[in-house]
Amino acid sequence: MQADDVDSRNEATVDEEVADCEQMVETLAEGEAQRRTRRDNSLCRYAPAWPLPVGRKVGRMVVFGKNTATIVQLDAEEAEATDQPESFHDYRYACGPCWPMVLVTSALILVVELVLLASIRKHTPIPLFVIGVVLCLFVLFSFFYTSLTNPGIAPFHLSQPENCETWPYHEPSGSYRAPGTQWCSESRVFFYKFDHFCPWTGTAIAERNMPYFTGFVSCMCFTLFYMVLMVMFI
Repeated sequence: MQADDVDSRNEATVDEEVADCEQMVETLAEGEAQRRTRRDNSLCRYAPAWPLPVGRKVGRMVVFGKNTATIVQLDAEEAEATDQPESFHDYRYACGPCWPMVLVTSALILVVELVLLASIRKHTPIPLFVIGVVLCLFVLFSFFYTSLTNPGIAPFHLSQPENCETWPYHEPSGSYRAPGTQWCSESRVFFYKFDHFCPWTGTAIAERNMPYFTGFVSCMCFTLFYMVLMVMFI
């Protein structure tokens, strides 16, 4: 009788452990489903793949134009795992994951500028009209430099570098995060002094393209203000 009671308790314990395991598996599955949902909700989920044969992919970024003056050394294991050469070249130019927005935004800027210039052409003195043209060209120049300049992509570190015990491990990237860098979930890379991801330029705004982005926004606002003044008072 006692043996039967012991067996019953053992079976009940096993059933409870099995139920706990099943619940744990369900919880993990739900967590993974939520993470996939968050990934699928990114701004660039509908963007097509990069169509040109130039450039190489780093995360969701496409980089080109090697700058051999700045090189970060990676060991062979890290290079193979991250699909990067042992000498990771810092690239001058990069196209963001929402690269079609570069075409859309530039076309929109061009149309608005042409309409504004056409509206002031007949009644505006030539020097003021030339100033308007120069401002419009500078808006386009700063926009393309913002969109195509490498924002400052940082290398991945799959193993913790020596004397860098304070570097935190970043689970989504599977890499250790260097000080001064921040992960961009849209671009899937680390950036130095990352500020935000701009869908209108199709790329991240970080250390290197921030001056161009500031110039683009400032000049665009000033150009619109200048054009409105020309239309109203001349």
